[in-house]
Amino acid sequence: MIITVILVVFALFAMGALIIAARGRSGTVTDVAELEGKLRPVDLLAFRNLVAADEEEFLRSNLPAKVFRVVQKERIGAAVEYVQSVAQNASLLLRLGEAARASADPEVAYAGRELVESALRIRIYALSAAMKLRARRVLPGLSVSPSAVSSAYEDLTGLVSRLGRLQHRSGQLAAAS
Repeated sequence: MIITVILVVFALFAMGALIIAARGRSGTVTDVAELEGKLRPVDLLAFRNLVAADEEEFLRSNLPAKVFRVVQKERIGAAVEYVQSVAQNASLLLRLGEAARASADPEVAYAGRELVESALRIRIYALSAAMKLRARRVLPGLSVSPSAVSSAYEDLTGLVSRLGRLQHRSGQLAAAS
């Protein structure tokens, strides 16, 4: 009986930790305009280059083994930084979507729901990719492909642009009334 209680408490604690990790600890953002200066820059082309299998193979075949290992660890470290930036940005965008969901304008509220779903999914992808990349740093033979993060993040930026346009339009309509 005691073991069951301990396992249930541990499971609840683990679920709470996962929820906190997925949501992040970003400040409040209620409008797209408030994002300026808060988002971390992410160069998706550079990230894709860092995780490209053909680029890794090129380096492996053209560098001495010892130099390749050093370069590859640096490349993985840089990729982890990009993925952490994506996770941090997704956390901010999650907050933005949560605020937009409460909008009186149904289009803004719908765009907010889409943004929340996408940001949460990308944050989970990014946290997972960061763990896998860190594992790959320790176990170089491990095969990891975090390229899904970059395409999903690109889609997320499109949702943010759409929400910004809708919020701007909604604000203009409210001012005109």
